[in-house]
Amino acid sequence: MLRSERYFQAVHLPGAFRIHPRNYALGLAAAAEQAGARIFEDTPALAMDSAGVRKRVDTPKGRVRAGHVVLAGGAHLGSVFRAVSETLLPVSSYMAVTAPLGEALGDAVRYRGGVSDTRRGGDYYRIVDGDRLLWGSGISTRISAPRGLAGSIERDIRDVYPQLGAVKIDHAWSGLMSYAVHKMPLIGEVMPGVWVTGAFGGHGINTTAMAGDLIASAIVAGDDRWRLFSAYELVWTGGAWGRAAAQILFWARRLQDAVAEGLAQRRDTARRRAMQQAAHEAAERERRATEAVERRAAEEAARAAAEESAERFAAAQRNAAQRAHQAAVQAKQPRRIADTVAAHKVELLRAARAAGSGGGGGGEAELGNEAGHGFETAPAGSEEKPAAPRQLSKPRRKAKRT
Repeated sequence: MLRSERYFQAVHLPGAFRIHPRNYALGLAAAAEQAGARIFEDTPALAMDSAGVRKRVDTPKGRVRAGHVVLAGGAHLGSVFRAVSETLLPVSSYMAVTAPLGEALGDAVRYRGGVSDTRRGGDYYRIVDGDRLLWGSGISTRISAPRGLAGSIERDIRDVYPQLGAVKIDHAWSGLMSYAVHKMPLIGEVMPGVWVTGAFGGHGINTTAMAGDLIASAIVAGDDRWRLFSAYELVWTGGAWGRAAAQILFWARRLQDAVAEGLAQRRDTARRRAMQQAAHEAAERERRATEAVERRAAEEAARAAAEESAERFAAAQRNAAQRAHQAAVQAKQPRRIADTVAAHKVELLRAARAAGSGGGGGGEAELGNEAGHGFETAPAGSEEKPAAPRQLSKPRRKAKRT
């Protein structure tokens, strides 16, 4: 919003508002004239006689008499009524408006509201007419404007916004405020028929309207609410020595502000570094945690892959064993069948031998011969053929007939 190295902290007050003092004064004057008041501009009061019921005020071109006189001139009262003017400390502030600055101003100051520097006698400004700066800066106890005021404000603007380059000042002026020693407004009746309202420095123009309402009500309607301010009496400010002391105090306060600003910047820098360090440490912890999670995930994935590979290998081994077992079973099946047939034949031979033991030796010899050679394969080239199983059954039937 404000592209300047001068500031390192800010507070935004969206509910705040600004007022144009000159337009406000013109509006009050118009309302007063509509109510029947007469305003004589450029008419200074030279002297005042406050004795008697009707007071007298002398001007360069005449006199004014009235039953009530309101001293609202602040530090401008001077010698007209020293009992009041010597209790007001004059404080000047300085203003200027620049020439049109073009697009560079929009790049430097993007905020369109009022800006106020919180340093003692700091800058306050806002953009007017689209590309001009209305700039206020500095305070002093001198009444007249210093020489070289425009150049001083130019340098101040350039220090805050060096990117603006050379800045030309079209108008520069000073404004005079007044302060009381107790820093409270002076509102009340100094003597019968003589009223005072002043010392509004630091309180804003809103309190001036309140004071005018209180005094007008007191004069017209006898309202005594102004007595709420009677505890804040007129206190002598010390004259020229008081103004010099106030100026020295102001310079000392500015030095204190500079020291406090440096400490605040250091604290802000340390805070930012601590935040950056904390953010870096948090990011490092998060990175390490992420790496640990990823590492555990990789280990779990590797373990799962190893288990899956082992399972596949075991399944392959089981399948191979089953296939080998089936192949072995299938290979042994013909032998088992042959063994079974051979065993059956042996049983038949035994049965035949048992049956032929009572019918003669020829039959036993025949059975014995067949038992020894009936299941062997004849040698190669032999003309003898193995006996058929039917030939074994005929003697059994013959033995039965005998």
